[in-house]
Amino acid sequence: MIGVLTLCEEGDEIVAARNLYGGTYTQFDVTLRRMGIDVVFVDSQLAVVGIAAALPPWRAAVERRAFAVLELAAGECERRCVAVGDVLLVRATSEPGRPFPPP
Repeated sequence: MIGVLTLCEEGDEIVAARNLYGGTYTQFDVTLRRMGIDVVFVDSQLAVVGIAAALPPWRAAVERRAFAVLELAAGECERRCVAVGDVLLVRATSEPGRPFPPP
């Protein structure tokens, strides 16, 4: 977790499947939730099936149709115009920890 927090900055995104190794998903869910987040639920094709915007610390959100969860800094869904039904494109960067420029 320290490595992730060292590499990530405010506004960075993490995509994590529920079956991620060991307790990593839970660590993301518990540790990063303290910062206030937007939660984007996606299906196996990365189509957005639900959004919990500006989720306060220590609150939970559930979407039964979700295959994976994308956690964003609070306000990022609105800033990036993410809506239910959108299909997300995941890109890699050659510089770990550097956020992508806005679209």
